[in-house]
Amino acid sequence: MGWKKWIRATSLTLAALLFFGNSSISALAAELQKGWAYYAYDTQKVRGWVYVLDANQVSIDMAGDGGKTATTGPVSSSGYALYDDNNRRFYAFSYEKALDFVPGKLTAKVDATTLDMNKTSYNGTDRIYFASNDSLNLDIYRMKAENKLGSVTADTYIPAGTSLFSFTPVRNASGGWYDRLTPNGIEIQFPKSVTASTYISWSRLQSTDFVLRDTTVQQSVYIESVAPKLEYNYSSQMWVPTVNTIDIQAKEALVYGHQYELQLSSTSSGDEIKLPATGTYDMKLLNGEIHQTYYNGVVPGMIFSPITTSNFYKLTVGQSSTPTNPAPGTEQAGDRPPKLAIHLLKPATPLRDQVVHRPVVGNWSHHRQ
Repeated sequence: MGWKKWIRATSLTLAALLFFGNSSISALAAELQKGWAYYAYDTQKVRGWVYVLDANQVSIDMAGDGGKTATTGPVSSSGYALYDDNNRRFYAFSYEKALDFVPGKLTAKVDATTLDMNKTSYNGTDRIYFASNDSLNLDIYRMKAENKLGSVTADTYIPAGTSLFSFTPVRNASGGWYDRLTPNGIEIQFPKSVTASTYISWSRLQSTDFVLRDTTVQQSVYIESVAPKLEYNYSSQMWVPTVNTIDIQAKEALVYGHQYELQLSSTSSGDEIKLPATGTYDMKLLNGEIHQTYYNGVVPGMIFSPITTSNFYKLTVGQSSTPTNPAPGTEQAGDRPPKLAIHLLKPATPLRDQVVHRPVVGNWSHHRQ
């Protein structure tokens, strides 16, 4: 499969995981927690996802005009899971159903517990989208981290020597695919909103502008390269750099359970990274594997495969934030292995994580301006 076809083929998974990872949609019930779906006019099918804290089967009821109804019957879990901010594991139930009517509401059921998914948007004669009304933040397994950027004021460059984050890499409790990854990479998704974003000067940024220390053993970790994230632009059919994300590759794997601190070096110019204007933003710090890869020899670069994340919500630039301190996830009774983890996360992780990178060894543009 060519890489362009791969992009199209995985669009549903990407959209679903982006929705669950980014949206703010309080849990309505003890078991059924989050749901999302769409109805496609061309196929006359509903396809969607429900995330459940603890259940073996879920059914989805569908209702349309004139009293028309349909149900999926019992749907078993895929075995794939995401986590909330306290590392509780939620299993994914995916479903697909052909209909002879246009649905107006979907309801997921586990025994006597229900979760409604109402229309959220309508795309002409193409698709109708449905979502539950909750505020659960689901993503990959969480690690403990602290954002240290509270001393930097809005709309200013981060000064040389500024500490950025402290964090403690941990294994992803899902195991499987994640256990085969080498945690040699860090991804920083700096503050960004629809109207404002962190500015990164790639013509000035060098790998030597960062310092990474293992504070558990008081040793420096050599940074091998720094890269911008590239995302595929469907209009231009080109890979383009994101404006707010930096990937950092260490020469060696980070040690699970050790605490690390990342900062700008004292020799940096202090004009490489500029925080956005005053406002409220989200920010993420991820640990994962960076490795060389190719899409059928067409697009050379580097891929970041995330293992764990630390998510900072509704940050105000220039103010301190509460460190993330998720509980260590425990295996729940009846846990199933993440059977679809490889399918969903390699290659089809969310675009914000699974993207091609151009490596920066030393200096992105090979000179300072």
